[in-house]
Amino acid sequence: MKSRKIVCALLIICQGIFCLAACGSGGTGAEGTTLAADTAETTEAVVTELKPDLPEADYNGYEFNIVVREASGTDPWGNFEMAVEEINGEVLNDSIAERNRLVEEAYNISIVQTNAASVADTAKKTIMAGDHVYDQYAASLFDTTAIAQADLALDLNTLEHLDFTNPWWDESSVRDLSIGSRQYFVTGDFSFRTYNASWIYCFNKQMIVDFKLDDPYELVRTSGWTIDKLSEMLTGISADVNGDGIMDQHDRYGLITESSNTLGMFFGAGNLVISKDDENYPIITISSERGIATLEKAFAFMNNPSVTVSVSDKFIASQPDVWKGLVDIFTDDRGLFYSIVMYTVKKLRNMDTDFGLLPMPKYDEQQEEYCTWTSPWISSGLVVPITAEPERTGIITEYICYASMGTIRPAYYEATIQGKFARDVESEEMIDIILANRIYDLGMIYDWGGVGTLINQMTGSKQSDFVSRWEAIAEKAQTALEKTIESYKAME
Repeated sequence: MKSRKIVCALLIICQGIFCLAACGSGGTGAEGTTLAADTAETTEAVVTELKPDLPEADYNGYEFNIVVREASGTDPWGNFEMAVEEINGEVLNDSIAERNRLVEEAYNISIVQTNAASVADTAKKTIMAGDHVYDQYAASLFDTTAIAQADLALDLNTLEHLDFTNPWWDESSVRDLSIGSRQYFVTGDFSFRTYNASWIYCFNKQMIVDFKLDDPYELVRTSGWTIDKLSEMLTGISADVNGDGIMDQHDRYGLITESSNTLGMFFGAGNLVISKDDENYPIITISSERGIATLEKAFAFMNNPSVTVSVSDKFIASQPDVWKGLVDIFTDDRGLFYSIVMYTVKKLRNMDTDFGLLPMPKYDEQQEEYCTWTSPWISSGLVVPITAEPERTGIITEYICYASMGTIRPAYYEATIQGKFARDVESEEMIDIILANRIYDLGMIYDWGGVGTLINQMTGSKQSDFVSRWEAIAEKAQTALEKTIESYKAME
């Protein structure tokens, strides 16, 4: 985590740049163009503070084509991650345009984005045909895995000009997503979606006061924000507000969330579904003593309908928009905590009552760092197809992520959190903690024998007999894992 902290001062400078840009922009068209022009020189000055060791090159207007997933009703996080149609005065949108301008001018290329309903299917179709149509794929970690398992991706470690020790790459993804000596996909500052994928807690500030509860921010700072403390704070919050004798969407709850929150707490407590052996090959560690103890604590309130409301509850699941159903309970001051991915904070911007942001709770006060699970459904990984030209692709890919550190990351802070949605300076401090130590777990992505989906399934069906459920699939999971390891070793 040290490399992330080293660039903290640089990011603060960048945030100031984009704050000024946001305040000075009034809309689209010529004014938006002026915004980019006014900030371009300053942005370049900032990003040159740290520079990658890359050769100079002129690619004579080459179109560098990147495939991304299409936005849809079930995936509303946006499909403008790698390129935008035009400058429009929105800080995050314009930061992507500025990032691309820096890259395009440095290497005389144009960055083109292609949207695909299924990135994995598009990749398989074009790569297996031997067509060099696309230079890169930015996709969900499930799609990147599918491309890698089909032996259609280059090992990123073989690309001379990629240096994953640089701070614009997410070192946690480098560590967690590799298998053996191979690194087929990775993420970093190029991906605002990956920031959005961070699992967090929101809390209602007025309810903290009304129920005379401890200050959550101070709990985080003193390592007192633990699963046990969360469980204690949830006690006595829920109530049948309308007095009809039924707990439903009209009542008050201690916690509003979805099934994945149990996984978020499992990882937040420092557990892993999959760890690595001495040769960096995956081993199953979901059933460690600490992991089992964590799940027992989490299931106690996650599966309690008198404490927690979730998308799996029938009165929420039956609504036309289940996510809006959850948000409405929290924004109507009928939820103390709301545990979600970072993106959903955007939906709280019209909430009258102030709220704060928190990392996932620790297992106990002895745990050294707060850990943040990164949802594999939302986050993006980069894959380079075997049809790509390695030298050019490595240089451009490194420069894209490098340029993103001084553009995308600070703009995300400004546009998505600090500028519009978070309500206090403490939330900025919490976001630094949330993004500092993210976890990516291969068990979730590969789901060997059902090991990755087990905890979610149990939470959704309000079950708590983890040991017996795990023992029922353990052999199948181990066999599937060993098969994957064998296939990767065969690629070497």
